[in-house]
Amino acid sequence: MDSESAQQRMVDVVKDATESLGGDWKVRSGPDYAEACRLPGGDTGAKWTYFLTRAQTGDVSADAAKVEARWKALGMSIEHLGTKTEPTVIGRGGDRTDSISFSIAPGLYAIQSVSLCFPGDADQL
Repeated sequence: MDSESAQQRMVDVVKDATESLGGDWKVRSGPDYAEACRLPGGDTGAKWTYFLTRAQTGDVSADAAKVEARWKALGMSIEHLGTKTEPTVIGRGGDRTDSISFSIAPGLYAIQSVSLCFPGDADQL
């Protein structure tokens, strides 16, 4: 995995989720912000992060189910946090991202994703 591939895979999953939910999404950080991580062999690598918000909500239950189904189709395992009215759906695994989350707060949707770890120095990216 190289930095460009890791970034593009993460962006593609985020784009799929935001397009499926519709609305006007604003980038809050990334996708060009890198953090350090550990590669499977123990060496230091880097990972991209990406954070977007939408200042409106919709049908919370239907939207949470929609992103969950999309992420399951990509081979991710799903975790649920929060409450029924303010849930967070987290997808982990697969070959696209390390993790991605969809969180709902009053009047706000948020999607945050972390790419797969790749060889490189986060401080130099």
